[in-house]
Amino acid sequence: MVTCSIFFFGYQISKAQKNIAKEKLKLDLFDRRYKIYNAFKNGGGALNKKLDENEVTKIMSRMYDGYQESLFLFGEEVYDRLYHIYLAIQSLLVNTGQFNYLKSFPHDDDLYKNEIQPLVQKMRQDRTKIDEFYHDIDKIFSKYMSFEDLNIK
Repeated sequence: MVTCSIFFFGYQISKAQKNIAKEKLKLDLFDRRYKIYNAFKNGGGALNKKLDENEVTKIMSRMYDGYQESLFLFGEEVYDRLYHIYLAIQSLLVNTGQFNYLKSFPHDDDLYKNEIQPLVQKMRQDRTKIDEFYHDIDKIFSKYMSFEDLNIK
């Protein structure tokens, strides 16, 4: 009788530990996914602020790390979206710097037509991509940020 009781309690403890481990795994997965979500959510907001070069580098670094890890944590669909938005943000930042440099020159129709106008067009395209992404960011991540949807056996 005592042996059966010990076996039963041992089994109950083992089952409880398994459930705790599953819940911890879910929480860890959620935390890693949330870190990526937060890096992109905050990164987009930073585009509208005047930041120094070190701050921009830190933000872009977090976004780079996030999209790299996203293939494993979310799958190809989210990875592709994050990769293309990362590139669009990077392009916008570089082109904004180039634009500010070029507009410091005296007005020249050839410079405007050949350099500035195409640069502005590319910046508009990048900005449109970025705005569309940030309009949908919660929808993109929402199905991956629910504890109920984390199927861990």
